[in-house]
Amino acid sequence: MSKSTAILVSEFVGTFLLVGAVLMGANPGLVLGLLVLLIGGISGAHVNPAVSAGMASVNKIKSETMIKFWVVQILGALLARIVYDYIRDVDVSLSMNFVALDGRDLVIEIIGAAVFLMGLTLAVTQKLSGIRLAVAVGGSLFLGVLFGGLVNPAIAFGYADVALSSIIGPLIGGLLGVQLGQMITDKKIK
Repeated sequence: MSKSTAILVSEFVGTFLLVGAVLMGANPGLVLGLLVLLIGGISGAHVNPAVSAGMASVNKIKSETMIKFWVVQILGALLARIVYDYIRDVDVSLSMNFVALDGRDLVIEIIGAAVFLMGLTLAVTQKLSGIRLAVAVGGSLFLGVLFGGLVNPAIAFGYADVALSSIIGPLIGGLLGVQLGQMITDKKIK
């Protein structure tokens, strides 16, 4: 398998595992920490369109790569939903019920994603690795999710009711979090 294919497969499988685990009630921070250990060295373990957008905003990945990541992340999330519905023995459907944008939910998602991506940025700029990186990234997601949002547009696609705030908010918050993290450390992500 080529390196570029391995990267995309890692993002697809990682997003599938994260979304599936969250749908089944697992702590997303713990799952993400494990994924950082398992696939972080292959794809960076973005498994979240907001992370990919944040990394593209600081030229860590190219815009074309970000779009490819978004496609496989959403496909991984949709497959997780299909498998989850099948396991629960409910009608498998990919129909989406888009919920109107809610200002309060948008703010929650922006703050949660900003906290998560700021933590991720601080961990990466301080060159944490291995278990330290996994704990820092998973813990940052845990802190971000405490605000009540999903903090990951891919997870929003795993649910039948997709709130627009759960798609737009994390993207905005992710961009803010990366910039804030770089300001705090006065270092750029490399």
